[in-house]
This record gives sequence, structure tokens and C-alpha cells, in this order.
Amino acid sequence: MDFHEFRSILTSFADKPAHVDVDRGRLIVEIRDEIIEANLRLRGGDLRVEEDGVEHPASGWIINRVARLPILADRILTQIADEPHFIEPAGSLLDRLEKSPEEKEIPLEAVEPKILEMLDQRPAGMTTGLYVTSDAGEGKTTLIHHLARHQACRYKRKETDWLLVPIALGGRPFLRFDDVIIGTLVSRLRFPFLYYEAFVRLVRMGVLVPALDGFEEMFVEGQAGDAVSSLGNLMRMLDSQGTVLIAARSAYFEYQRLQVQAPLFDSIQGRQADFVRIKLSSWDRNRFVEYAAKHHVDGKTLFDQVAARYGNSHPLLTRAVLVKRLIQSAADSADRTALIGSLDGDRNRYFERFVKTIIEREAREKWIDRSGEPARPLLSILQHHELLADIALEMWVSETAALKSDVFDYVVDLYAEHRMMEPHVTRQISRRIRQHALIVATDYDSFRFDHEEFYHYFLGEAIARMVARADTGGVRHAFRVARLPGFVPDVAARGARRESGDWPTLIQVLPLLRDHGVVNEVDYRGAGRQMRYRLGVSLDDVQRAIESADGSFEKFLGGFPA
Repeated sequence: MDFHEFRSILTSFADKPAHVDVDRGRLIVEIRDEIIEANLRLRGGDLRVEEDGVEHPASGWIINRVARLPILADRILTQIADEPHFIEPAGSLLDRLEKSPEEKEIPLEAVEPKILEMLDQRPAGMTTGLYVTSDAGEGKTTLIHHLARHQACRYKRKETDWLLVPIALGGRPFLRFDDVIIGTLVSRLRFPFLYYEAFVRLVRMGVLVPALDGFEEMFVEGQAGDAVSSLGNLMRMLDSQGTVLIAARSAYFEYQRLQVQAPLFDSIQGRQADFVRIKLSSWDRNRFVEYAAKHHVDGKTLFDQVAARYGNSHPLLTRAVLVKRLIQSAADSADRTALIGSLDGDRNRYFERFVKTIIEREAREKWIDRSGEPARPLLSILQHHELLADIALEMWVSETAALKSDVFDYVVDLYAEHRMMEPHVTRQISRRIRQHALIVATDYDSFRFDHEEFYHYFLGEAIARMVARADTGGVRHAFRVARLPGFVPDVAARGARRESGDWPTLIQVLPLLRDHGVVNEVDYRGAGRQMRYRLGVSLDDVQRAIESADGSFEKFLGGFPA
């Protein structure tokens, strides 16, 4: 490291550029209200820093004394929870173009060693982007957290010189990119020692690798442009140096890579960047059985019983987040045959039935009011669904994937007040909702759904109830936030039909709830005749219809052609 690079890096850590003073080999710098004095010397052409009589290489002094990365390693280990039942996923590698010109995917029995190998290469003169993709709920976040802890342990043992820093982007598309990164360091990891410019400098040095988790949500919910420019700005700031891990759903990488990623490559012209991809595979029978064994559940029998009803490739057996819930339910259930039977029915509605099974156990076995005789459930199954739907809707309109504890309590209190529940019941609900099977606490005094699919499911239920009860204000507000994510439109359409029962009216709403902009066919049989509607409804059409309805829900529904 030469003197000019050293001074430039040190300036990114200082509160102000003027706080860095170097004169005749003497360094005085003010960082976070601390005055640091040291001597600078050249030894064999390398810059060295002498502080308190001890001499250090300039790069090592910045990493340990100024950036304090050993403390960051400790924070990663203390603030990111360990997953004691971690299962190593399989996958496939799509290497960089010069190594794989035919774009042939290489199967991987275990992805962790290959990811660490790719991140550890750090070629000079090039920024490397490693995509880690999978379908929703197949373990991207768990894998990133596992890798981050693994690297932190190796760093503390001095077996590696870089750290992986998880940056959760999911559910926060409306924040600035740099605010999300520094917010993660400060709020989640309790590490308040870096400015964004200093963070980028450490990435360029190769000692930090940011893991951008849930990046596709910024494209889907943030109207693409903001996210592209944010990542493009980061790539430009890296200036053909450093490594970035980007976790995204396979649907984004495979379907939207030309439409969305092309502007990204345009934005980093003049910089050398290369991208590779590792795709996670769904779980197989062996991984299911291995995970079940860690919970002392007979995984072979359970797998065979569920497979007999749904097939070996059903998401309940292959999607990590659903396997986790199925195994936990099986471990808690005295009658596993009844558990599996409760999931039976329409194959395409397995997720709805799976959620219903979890809610029923909460309502009948855990949420019990024992303040009087006889003991009785605090909430009915329907009320559980309503309360969780209210929480999901508040997250949606607040544009966040987690609610601060005070807002979380306010939603619960408001729900109880509207239903005129007694104070002692409200207090019990407020206490128990924090330990709900589908709710988890975050590291910064907030609460969220255990997985985004649960969040999306109950958001769909909330929208369904607004449609069914002709709540034009609620519909208007929900649709103005952003495009409905995931399978929310399908859940909303089914729920609205179920709650309203007014099929001739709701048939006009189904397409706008199912997919903004996709032509749909809906069959309707009633009144002794059959009708077929073909509707094409875009989000702009919906917004125009809402604006022109003047509060009339009937007029709003009539704003679309049949």
C-alpha cells in the first residue's frame, strides 16, 4: 500500500477530510472523536505505521486499529443466531463465460465449499459478483447466515483474512441502498464504526464481502430503476475491485435477467466485472430424513406418508421452510396420521391447508385462557387469521417487513378494541402473539413473520376481506403501495370469493387480483347458463378505476369490461 492510497482510505473513515493531517512522517487523525497519533515509515517499499512504539503494515493497521474488523467478527457471531440443525444444500454452478462458454451447469453435491472458494478467489483488477439463487423458502438466508458465522470463526482463528457481512434487503425496497447497509451494521450487528464510503473501501481491499440477501424484491417492489442504479453505483464505487454476493430468487435471475440486468451492465461500463451463479437445489429424501433425525422424528416414515398423498417432489417435502414447519408440527403432534390427514385435499392449495394446520394447533392447544372455569381458547381460528392479516397489512402499508414492538402492540390493541375484548384477554393476546408459531423477533426490537411466504399469505387474506366488505379506501391504499408480491393475488382472489359469495360481482375483480396486466380466462356457471369472461387489467387500469369511482365500490367494480 502506497502513501496516497493509505491517505485516501483513512480519509473515508475520518469524520471530515480535514481531520487527517500528515506532515513530515507524522500522522494525526480524528476518527469518531478519538485522536490517533502515529508515525509513518517506508520499509522495503511498503508503508508502515508506528503507534505506541509498535510498528504495523499500513493495511493491517487500518483493518485492525481503524476498521476494527476483529470486533465485527465477534458481532457477527453474537448477533446472528446459529442454526443448530443446518443441512448442507446441493446445487449447480454456472461459471464465468470464459470458463463455461456453453453455459453448462456443473452439479454440486455441496454448495458451501464452492461458494467459499469462489468468494476467496478475489481476482485483481475485477469486481466479482456471485449470484446465489433458488426458489422462495429453499434456504438462501439460512445458508448466508451459516457462511457468515463460519467465516467469522475462521477469521478469529486467523485462518482467513475476510468476512462475509449479511445485508438483508427483503422488505426494505423504499430505503436508500447505503442506508440499508449501514443500518444493518449499526442496528443489527451493533457495529457503529463504519461510514458507507469506508465500508466500500474495505470491500475494495477484499477484507469484506457484502451478501445482499433478497435483492430481487428491490427490483419487483422498487420499480427496478432504483435498485439497478444502487447496485450500479456500488459497482462503480468498487472500481473493478472486490467481491459481492447477491442472493436472489431463481425467477428473477432466469426470467428478468435480460430486462432488468441489462441496465445494470450498462451502468457499470468502463469497469471490469464478472458474474457467476450457484443455484440451490430443492431438498431430496436424504436431506429430509437428515433434518428430521435432528428433531428426533422418524423422517423415513413421515416422508413416505406425505409422498404417498402428494408425490416425492411436493414442496412440503422439498422446500426447506415448509419441511421445517412440517417436522416441527410432527414433533409436537401426538397423532401424526391426523396431522397428515389435515393436509389432504386440493394439491394446489397445500400451503393454505398447511397454514391452517399450524393455526389450529395454536388456537386449540396453546392460546388458552385459563383465567376462568372452564378454560377456553383466547381466539377462534378465524380470529387468528384476522389478527395475522391485520399485522401483515400494517407491514405492507408501512413498507417494511418487520414492525417495531410499539407498532406491533398497537395493531394488536386496535384489533382487540374493535372486537370489544376484555382487558385481561387483550393483555394475554399481546403477550402470546410475540411467541406465535408464525411470528419471530428480530435483533432490533421488531417482529416479523417467520418467512415471507407466511407474510404474503396473510397479506392476501387482508386484501380479500377488504374486497369482500367493499372497503374502497383500503383497496385504494393497498394497491397504491406497490405491485402485489409473490402469490398474494391468488390468495386474495380465493379469499374474496370465499368471504363474499357474490360470484357475478367478484368475477370482475379476480383478474386484477391475480395478475396486473395478464389476460385471464374465468369460467362462471350460474343461473342455468355458462358465461366466459376474458379480461385484461393493468395496474394503471385499477388505479384509474379507483380514482373515478368516487367512493362507490359498485362503480369501481363496473369499471372493467366483460
